Amino acid sequence: MRKISLRLNTSESSLKNYFYAMFGMSVSKYMKKERLKKASALLTETRLPISDIAVNCGFSNQGRFAKIFKEEYGNFPLEYRRKSS
Repeated sequence: MRKISLRLNTSESSLKNYFYAMFGMSVSKYMKKERLKKASALLTETRLPISDIAVNCGFSNQGRFAKIFKEEYGNFPLEYRRKSS
């Protein structure tokens, strides 16, 4: 955010406030949702191991990824994959 705000010649807090006004959520929440959308697509469209999907989508480890994924989608990644196929 700092680099973007400098490039746009605005404060970081103003940029964050503008982002929230446009998208109705913080930048971090938006990024998490986007990473989870990508993971969802990879789970249904590929046979990549779940550990690879977690890393490819920016999660520090498979356990953390599974916990966050279940919070968003109601299923663990493997369950989600099985139900989607």
